Amino acid sequence: MLYSFIDKDGSTVQRTLTVNVSSQSALNLKSDEITLKVGKTFDGQAQVASLINSDGSSNDGATLKIDTRQLDPTKQGTYEVTYSFTDDVGQIITKTLTVNVVSGAVIHLTTSHVNLTCGDSFDPKSYIESAFDSDGKTPFDVNNIQIDSTVNTTKAGNYKVTYSFTDNLGNLITNTLRVYVQNKASLTLTTNEITLTCGDSFSAQSYFSQALNSDGKTPVEFSQIAIDSMVNTTKAGDVQVVYSFVDSSGQTQSQTLLVHILDKASLTLLADTVKIHAGNEFNPLDFVVSALDSDGKTPVSLSQLTVNSNVNMQQAGTYQAVYSFVNSSGNVVSQTLTIAVYGEVLPTPVIPPVLPTTPPKDSPIAPVIPTQPIPPKAKPNAPVSVGTVVTLPSFVDSNADGTSTADFETPSSFLQSSKKDKDVKKSTKDKTSSQPTDKTKTLKQAMIEADSQNKKNHKKNNVIQTVIKILGALITIGALLIFLILKRKNKASEQE
Repeated sequence: MLYSFIDKDGSTVQRTLTVNVSSQSALNLKSDEITLKVGKTFDGQAQVASLINSDGSSNDGATLKIDTRQLDPTKQGTYEVTYSFTDDVGQIITKTLTVNVVSGAVIHLTTSHVNLTCGDSFDPKSYIESAFDSDGKTPFDVNNIQIDSTVNTTKAGNYKVTYSFTDNLGNLITNTLRVYVQNKASLTLTTNEITLTCGDSFSAQSYFSQALNSDGKTPVEFSQIAIDSMVNTTKAGDVQVVYSFVDSSGQTQSQTLLVHILDKASLTLLADTVKIHAGNEFNPLDFVVSALDSDGKTPVSLSQLTVNSNVNMQQAGTYQAVYSFVNSSGNVVSQTLTIAVYGEVLPTPVIPPVLPTTPPKDSPIAPVIPTQPIPPKAKPNAPVSVGTVVTLPSFVDSNADGTSTADFETPSSFLQSSKKDKDVKKSTKDKTSSQPTDKTKTLKQAMIEADSQNKKNHKKNNVIQTVIKILGALITIGALLIFLILKRKNKASEQE
């Protein structure tokens, strides 16, 4: 709408107003699409829900028109029916209804789908319940229904069966049955994971439980099971063993067994750290407690051990000895011994010789021959066999970090000799005793015995050293007395 006026200056002033006029007119149907069986009468008026004028009031339907010229209820197909009416302001309101004309003929099945197992029998005709012609009332002979089936119960899968016939109006009537053929083949193991030790025996059949064919009933013998991957228990590691067979449906059934093979080789030393006084002998094999191969049982001989050591027993310091051997699995097993050499090399004590005094020729007393200390006879190192605990006189302490320290204060050769003497006495005692003795000692027991033996040896050494000193003093005093006596006699002879 345009508004205008002329002002006092004679100019025209205009303004425009836009007015939107809406209508509430509507033609409402009960549904936008319906299904009509062939031969049935179409009632167009029954599909109208309401007619609304522009102001929202109801229309009496006096102007309602239904155009069914495209509809043919005698033939299957999809048709459109047009509805229209004139509202209170003269507008024509329209609406379209879709009509699906279908035959009343039908095939009823007992079910829409069926589950079978491989090997089951299947008769598609047994699933037809009934059939009716186009009017939906007249029965149709089920023997005249065509069946199109691809079902193969020897093979697992999803299949479709199509049932069909042509009704009296020439329409093709169909229905479909879904068939699911299931494969119930299975392969079961007693377990899917095991742990072995190097050297253990392994039999794949021991872990086979059962195998069933596609029908879930027929057993499959172990001889028909394929085994992929052979287990070699001489080598540590993880091995997957795959059991499999092809079932009657042509599908492969499989299970996997995971085999863990552990290497239990070990090398045990008497301690982690040893303290030895400078000047003593160091024999690395004295500190080997045991060496076991990959199976954790078979002893490894000392000749198979390699020892790399930088020990200098003449110089105080911290050294290392690395023990190692290659086990039957090809792995290197090693342990490190720390050797703390302390103190200085003690000089060998020398007892000054006592010079003989030559008496006069006519003296009846023979010259005095000084007595020399007899050095102790060196004893050979006692052989050490793997698997035995070497008893060494030492003080063994457990450290906070779980390691152990042994303090050796005397030469190992002497200690081994002491152990050998002890073993000989023990052997003699064992022969006279009727009761068997337990020769296996734990490391802790060995440490306790070593401590006790060390104290005894210290006491014994102190006694021996005291006796030697006393004897030396007595010999010296005796020699002096003899010297003085001879000297006095010589003077007396000269005076005469």
